[in-house]
Amino acid sequence: MPIEYGSFSLGAIAGSFATAIVAHLLATDRDTRNRHIEVFNKEADALARVLREEREYPHSGCDPDFSAFRRVLKKRELVKFDKAVETYNSAKANAQLTIDEILQGGVVRVSPYSSYKDPEPIIAAVDRLLVFTKRR
Repeated sequence: MPIEYGSFSLGAIAGSFATAIVAHLLATDRDTRNRHIEVFNKEADALARVLREEREYPHSGCDPDFSAFRRVLKKRELVKFDKAVETYNSAKANAQLTIDEILQGGVVRVSPYSSYKDPEPIIAAVDRLLVFTKRR
């Protein structure tokens, strides 16, 4: 025999209360997830803009700040991203012209800001980094 309070049973009241709590928790989780996606997209767009410019006209003056984007990556993506950043930095260092090469001449410049022998490894490294900046 169910316990009743007026025309409502305690089971109905408890069920309604439990449903309200679950609905609140699900809505809070959805809001948190949406906020994380919004922050990720903001940081990804900012980094992608700089990387696309670097891809179009590689030059030594471009030094993207990866720290803000690293904070929004998940741990499993962070290891791969750090390897891609390391590849990018080493490609830039290896392609850098030395003063002797500049003085000897015969260097084809890619852009007015360029100081690289061969920009292709840099462009390939930027392409690997751009994969991480896709919007969610």
